[in-house]
Amino acid sequence: MYESFDSDSLITSDMHASNEYIAASKSGDIFDFLIQTRFEICTNLENYNCNNVFTMRDENYSDISSSPKRKRKRKRTSTYVTLFHRISTSLPDVGLQVWRGSFLLADFLLSKIELLKDKVIIELGGGVGLIGVICLLFPHRGAFITDYKDEIIELTKHNISKNLHIDSNFIELRAISNIYTRVINWNDKNNLREIALRGSLTLPYSWKSNDLQLLQSNQIILLAADVIYDDALTDALFQTASEIMKPDEHFWISIEKRFNFTIQDLSLVANGYKKFLQITHSFSIDNHNAKEVNNDQNRIAINDEKVSKFHYNYRNENNEDITCIFKGTRILLDFPQFLIDYDRVPELELWDIEFCILSE
Repeated sequence: MYESFDSDSLITSDMHASNEYIAASKSGDIFDFLIQTRFEICTNLENYNCNNVFTMRDENYSDISSSPKRKRKRKRTSTYVTLFHRISTSLPDVGLQVWRGSFLLADFLLSKIELLKDKVIIELGGGVGLIGVICLLFPHRGAFITDYKDEIIELTKHNISKNLHIDSNFIELRAISNIYTRVINWNDKNNLREIALRGSLTLPYSWKSNDLQLLQSNQIILLAADVIYDDALTDALFQTASEIMKPDEHFWISIEKRFNFTIQDLSLVANGYKKFLQITHSFSIDNHNAKEVNNDQNRIAINDEKVSKFHYNYRNENNEDITCIFKGTRILLDFPQFLIDYDRVPELELWDIEFCILSE
């Protein structure tokens, strides 16, 4: 999947700069050089204000009541996620690190719990498994956390299992047994059905026939966090998404734009971002002009000015091929920040991508 990249160059996530960590006790293979970090999730939403940060950062904070002479103290109500991860990796193993985009996506999921309770969740590029841990906090029909090789998925599963004790103030019902770890390589030329049919029941992370039945009989929400940084991988990501999604289903994706100077463009470029906008028939807009998720328009006219060459085939239940496209809508980042150990920097974006039937 990363054959064209320099495997010797090390990359370090900005998330590691401000969080305390300890050395992981488990060792061997993928667990070599891991560290362990505890991240806080704030759960008392009455402390949320319109500036999308909580009104307190210390353990106690002052809340001025209607009487100007009276102050009362409230304690922050929190739960904690513990993740094993690496500080630095080569590009093919960046999934072993913790990234801001996954925290933004986790916040959005926790603000949309009611929309997710009757959905099947699939994350592409699950990495250390933060989203899988977050899926422990609310009910759903099933969650598949995927990555492209067994070693990363082993860490994903390890982190989810280490957080089964996590307390949830969001709901009374916990979802534990229906979170699955599976392999999806975006460059695999076979579709998911073919992969499942050839999968071996003896391999721990292979797709099973029961998985496909679950996907076909339920509506899917597809997720990805911080995976847009290369044109070829962005192409492969959306080709994979087109083989999983059904028309009118949605793909929620977080992006952190990282700008690099390129000789070809003679300017600063966020790798993969322009290709992302082209595939999703979107325009780059600033966060103040971003709109909430809009589900009203399910079809796009074939002469729409945003439509380009990025068309995808969907085969319906009648075995008919239907042309579909992805349509992107930028989401305003005005939802609560439950996970407080990251900054919502200007480069962070969140998108709702709909798989739409292309009208004749």
